[in-house]
Order: sequence, then structure tokens, then C-alpha cells
Amino acid sequence: FGGGVGAGFLSMPLGLTLTQRHEEGMQVEQPDKKQAAVGYNHQALVGDGTRVDPYAKAIERVAAGRRALDVGTGPVCLLARLCLRGGATSTDAVEFCEASVQNAVESFKAECSQGGAASDGSKLVPSAASLVVEEVREEDGSSGGRRATVRVGSGGSQQPRQELQLFEGLSTDPSLALRGGYNLLVHELLGDLAGSEGAAAVIADIRSRGLVTQDCIFVPRSSSTMIAPTTQLRRTFMEEMVHRFGHGGTARLEPGQRYQAIRFNRDALLADPQALEILSFQGDIELQQHRVLEFRTEYDG
Repeated sequence: FGGGVGAGFLSMPLGLTLTQRHEEGMQVEQPDKKQAAVGYNHQALVGDGTRVDPYAKAIERVAAGRRALDVGTGPVCLLARLCLRGGATSTDAVEFCEASVQNAVESFKAECSQGGAASDGSKLVPSAASLVVEEVREEDGSSGGRRATVRVGSGGSQQPRQELQLFEGLSTDPSLALRGGYNLLVHELLGDLAGSEGAAAVIADIRSRGLVTQDCIFVPRSSSTMIAPTTQLRRTFMEEMVHRFGHGGTARLEPGQRYQAIRFNRDALLADPQALEILSFQGDIELQQHRVLEFRTEYDG
């Protein structure tokens, strides 16, 4: 676009935006975790208030005095950090991707180098999740997968010091030296579909091995996938132009392709959404679910 036209385009009201999603929300080029190139934009995830804020509020309500486990902690250890800031006595954080584990360790070391003050050592760490890091003890993973032990201070308050242990591996690996006795479990194992990242099997495994207490609180408590039939999408000229920007100049919607829809008009739904799957982490998890969904519509044709 030329200058004038481009400026006019950017000032137009935003409509429906469709973004292609890779399988399970990520793109991994190599099966070996040491070479994995994960296509997640973690900066966008951490900065996504609609995703992070509900977690932060829920954790703040329940974390005080608890022993937390963060499964799939990522390169920021975001939820583990929020647990400690909420008053958890300790947090064990588990991450499979080596690059993410190393990034997390470097972020803690950057905070520690600031003399125990909140740091800008990692651009991924938001100020609301920064910690007063007093010591970072790195390990090689030979001790049950443990890569680092982080001592967190109180920043001058009367709160006792806290500890975070970072493990590299899968929580389902029994050789991982998870301490157990967790009465708070947090995770973000949620993809485009509630069960696409295996959250149900992971949580069921943790329960079956007795790693959590009877009164353990789960954040989130549950997750579900809702589906509904829609009318044929009829996009405006401007919506098609926006689509071309992010899809190599084409406005075509590929059949069988998953898209993330932003500002989707609910009037396009032919019937009310229904649950395709419901995962209750706090209660008994159904690893196999069978449902017959029947949609009724009042639309003509």
C-alpha cells in the first residue's frame, strides 16, 4: 500500500481475523529435544492478558502456604513464579524442552545478578512475575533431572524464604526426582482443543503415583472444548485484505485447516455450542469420553 492508503487501511475498524494454527499449536522441526525449534511465540503468550490474568488471580487466591507443582513450566516458569509470589512455600517446575529450561535458568541468574532485586534480565519475564532471587545453584540433571535450585528472598518483608526446583524432563518419567506432597498443581497444558496436549493423561499419571495430596487444588480446575456449526463465512473486503497480509497474499481459506478466529460474529452460529470434551482436573478425569451431539437450528435452509 502507498502511504495514504496504508494509513487509511490501518485506521479501519477491525473485523474477523483468521490465523492458521500448526498441529497442536506448535511446530517442531526435530524430534530430539536438544534440536527442537518450538514455534510458540512465548512473548505473546506471556503478554496475553486474557490467558494470563485468570491464572494470576486464581493462583493468588490459593497459593499461600502450599507446595506447588508446575507442569510444562516453559522458558519463563511463569506459573511457578506466580505461585511463589502468591505465598507458596516451594514450587517444583517441570519442563521437557532443554532450550526452555536453559532460558529459565538464565532468567533466574539475571535476577540474582541484580543483588536480589527484580530484574530486566529476561524480556520474557513480566514485572508481575519477577522474583527477589538470592541464589541459583545449577545442576547437570544427573540428580533426578534437577537442573537448578533457586532460593527466593522476601525482599525485606517478614515472609520466610522460598525455593524453586527446576526439572528437565517429562512429569510422567518416574526417574524424575519429584518430591511429591504437592497440594497445589498448576499447568497450561491446553491447546486449541482441551485435550490436545495430553493434559488429562498427565494429571491422571500424577494422581496415580500419589504425588499430590487429597486436598490438592488444581489450576485450572477443568477445561472443555465447545463446538458449534456455523454459516458459510462471508468476509468483508477489508477482512479479506487483512487475511492476505498474513497468508502469503491469498484470501483463500484452506479446507481441513485449523484457524484461530478473533472477533468472530456469534450471529454466524447456527446453534448453541455444545461440549465435545470436558476435562475435570479437580475431580475424576475421564480419559476416554463418548458423546453424541445433536444440533438444532432455526435458520432457514
